[in-house]
Amino acid sequence: MLFVEYTCMQEETKFGIWSDSNYLAFVISGKKMWRSIYHDYVADQGDILFIKKGANLTHQFSRMNSVLFSFLFRITSLEPFFRKTSIS
Repeated sequence: MLFVEYTCMQEETKFGIWSDSNYLAFVISGKKMWRSIYHDYVADQGDILFIKKGANLTHQFSRMNSVLFSFLFRITSLEPFFRKTSIS
């Protein structure tokens, strides 16, 4: 599992990204949109999104910096946790 604090200081409002891992993105400040081939997902300050691995486009809504805290993980790394905590 990897934890990342990311400050978006891009001059561009749209940016393509690729991730080899699934991740949770928690928006600390600003507003962001992730666009997949199927849907657009908008997150405001305080929102958290689950982003599947692969390609996404991100969109920044204002020229203000957005700050994200991301938790990157592989699903297989969470399986032992869910097996131990499953309710019978």
